[in-house]
Amino acid sequence: ILTNAHVIGEYKFIIARDSNGTFYDLDISHIDKANDLAILQAAKITTGLPIVIDDDLKGAKVYAIGYPQPSIQGGESKITDGIVSSMSGLRNDPRWYQITNPIQAGNSGGPLVNEAGSVVGVVVATINAAKFLSITGDVPQNVNFAIKPEFAISAMAQVGLKPLTTTVPKKNPLKYVDENTVLIFSRPEP
Repeated sequence: ILTNAHVIGEYKFIIARDSNGTFYDLDISHIDKANDLAILQAAKITTGLPIVIDDDLKGAKVYAIGYPQPSIQGGESKITDGIVSSMSGLRNDPRWYQITNPIQAGNSGGPLVNEAGSVVGVVVATINAAKFLSITGDVPQNVNFAIKPEFAISAMAQVGLKPLTTTVPKKNPLKYVDENTVLIFSRPEP
């Protein structure tokens, strides 16, 4: 399971719940703090989504999948749509895409998928609206970020894992995506 290092934090006991409601204990296999990525492993989770590197994503439709505020919004995954608005992140950071998908706390570490249901990034952050407003005098809109897949692939290689490369059925890619996402708990819910 791929997620953000900041989602895991300093916690050592991590569990995940799949779409069937089954809980799994997870082991932390690798933390890449520089790129804010974490690799978690569970003995019983065997399915996942393919990762695709696409150097031509600017303007492409993408979907962010996550579990924002599950104690308020419920435990079902939420899917938001948007586009890749820039091939670089804050201050031209080449590790990130800028995306227009609405995200909030709980989307971190979730997959950013293309219309075929393949992972094209890992949702990582939203811009600090208050700070942006104080610096520019303008309120940011849909300024969010995802880590590019090549950094996820590199983190996976650190523990000897290769990403899935099979294609996703195109009949209903979002249904397939939702069935293969998991909610990661690293701390008690508020």
